[in-house]
Formats: sequence, C-alpha cells, structure tokens
Amino acid sequence: MSAPARKFCQTDPTSHATAAAGASAGSSADPTGEPAMSRDERSPAPRGQTPSVACYRGRRAPRPFRVGPERPRPPAAALALLEQAQQGLLHAEGLPTPAERYASAHQSALRGAAAVLALRGQPHRGRRKPTSAWVLLAKAAPELREWAAFFAEGAKTRHAVQAGITRGVSAEAADDLVRRTGQFLDLVESVVHGARP
Repeated sequence: MSAPARKFCQTDPTSHATAAAGASAGSSADPTGEPAMSRDERSPAPRGQTPSVACYRGRRAPRPFRVGPERPRPPAAALALLEQAQQGLLHAEGLPTPAERYASAHQSALRGAAAVLALRGQPHRGRRKPTSAWVLLAKAAPELREWAAFFAEGAKTRHAVQAGITRGVSAEAADDLVRRTGQFLDLVESVVHGARP
C-alpha cells in the first residue's frame, strides 16, 4: 500500500519568522493567535503543483490572471480606405482655391464612408439601380446617419467642381467642409477600430 500523498503548501516569507519565534518561546501559537505551521506545511509545493486554498490560512487564494479575448483586426480594405481619406484631407487643406479644397475634402469624406462600408458590409440592394454611398452608409451605420445626409447634400457641388464649374464655392464653404470632414473622419476611425462614436 502506497503512502498517502504529502500535502504541500506555500507561505509568505514572514510566516517562517513567526513560526520560529513561537517555537523559541515554547508556545504553539504565533502572536496573531494562529497555530504555528509545521515543517511539512511550510514546504514549498513541487513544480507543477498549486498550493491548496487551505494553505492560505483563512485568506482567499489569489485568482488566476485571465487575459480577455483580443479584438479582431479591422479588414485591410477598411484600414487602407481610412488612410487614403486622412491623407486626402491633408492634401485638401493645402490646395490654393476654395473649389479645389471643397472637392478634395468631399472626396476624402467619401473614402471614409467607403471604409465603414468595407468594415460592416454593404446592405443588400438586389437588382435596384446603383445607390449612393451616403444612402448605404446611413443603413450600415445608423449612428452616422446625420453625417451621411450632410455629405449627400454636398455631392452635387463636388460633381459641379469636377465638371469645371467652380464659381459657386466660397472660401468659407470650402473651409467649413474641410473642418467637418476632419470631424467625420475622426468618427470613422473610431468605428473602424471598434470604438463607439
């Protein structure tokens, strides 16, 4: 018949000093009122074994460290479109004419919308005619619906500028669109990387 398994326990370094002081005084209890631990109880646990909860003498055993699930990386297409949008906005800020700034900033916002659609997928359209990216964005990301409506209104102006009609764009309108595009892309970045805008 094999001998019973030896119970191993780990203690903190101060328990050894307390137990030694109790033994030298001829008492079986330490100053805290707890009985001194025996040599077997103070033996460290062999490698691969975990001390039992009882070894902690009334204290709760430390909980194991748990790492939460890693957040999945956004699709490469969404990251690329977001990068293009941000770089396009930087380019728009340095353009000389209001019309150029307006068109370039609006194009950057459009790439930002495409980044969100690449992340969340485009809503099913069946056999209907092509739908504006801003309409799709409002369906795929309801939290960006107001931004989608704002940029949808400016699409005609961008098309006009791209067609060579530039007289209808003021410096104030261009600078305002550049500023709002920056705010929109900040929200898009939060969406792409998993945060709530």
